[in-house]
Amino acid sequence: MRGKASKNSATADAAPSAQARAPQHGRPTSSGSVALLVFRASGAWFAVDAHRVEEIVEDSQVTPLPLAPPHIPGLILVRGRAVPLLALDTFLGLGAAEPEDADRSGADAFLRVIVVGAGDMQVGIQCGKVRGVAEVEAGRLVEPEALVAGRLQEFCRAQLDDNGVLTAVLDLERLLA
Repeated sequence: MRGKASKNSATADAAPSAQARAPQHGRPTSSGSVALLVFRASGAWFAVDAHRVEEIVEDSQVTPLPLAPPHIPGLILVRGRAVPLLALDTFLGLGAAEPEDADRSGADAFLRVIVVGAGDMQVGIQCGKVRGVAEVEAGRLVEPEALVAGRLQEFCRAQLDDNGVLTAVLDLERLLA
């Protein structure tokens, strides 16, 4: 991850399923692996290229944006920058978050925000749990054929089957375009 963790930065809920190492820009390394940040949102597991993660923040106050689309619940302040929030459940048509993803209710039901960047765009992705950074063999990432919920397949670059648990690897460039 870029930068140092702030006081508001969250730690991982559980150890990653694969050995964590320095991110390698989301591309296979010389060992043929990819560094991914794995997290849970709306009852599903997701991953993003770890090198695109700037920080993980928890308990941020959300400032609503009038006339914003429903998948942008507002802005948060991160180190003095206004960062738009992206609600994956609304944007991808996945349905509301499950109770296990949060221990609060209402608009603040998410626990963490993963601040990511792609190109000139930066966004905070709401999530309930962060598993951590996992180094995954590139050959384990396959076309997202089983991911058919809502618009999920349109914004996934791959899927990972981790012992029967499907993880959708998001295409941040496409998601933030």
